[in-house]
Amino acid sequence: MRPCWDGSQDSYALGIGHAEGDVAVLDKVVEVRPPFSPEAATIALADVCASYNVKRVVGDRYGGEFPRELFQKRGIQYDVSEDVKSDIYLKALPLGRAPGRRAPHQAAAGAGAED
Repeated sequence: MRPCWDGSQDSYALGIGHAEGDVAVLDKVVEVRPPFSPEAATIALADVCASYNVKRVVGDRYGGEFPRELFQKRGIQYDVSEDVKSDIYLKALPLGRAPGRRAPHQAAAGAGAED
């Protein structure tokens, strides 16, 4: 989860995945591109999470309490990662090169975050 505070320059991103044994499977990737309403985008991404039966997301501190409150109102726990954004990206890089990984078609959307 990578929230965006004002929706004017940065994208808002969500990835949903699971493990199959020692293989990481990326089930869904959604990018909401600016300009967008941060509230509408958060609600749309929470709806995507709910459609995958996701009850907990992990994201960085960007956006403060705003995204956490909106997710919580929709029954989804938002845990703040102990890592900063750059550390999260660095840890994710090897996953993209791992043998046996599977990835979905990437969705890019406006505030509705639809494919």
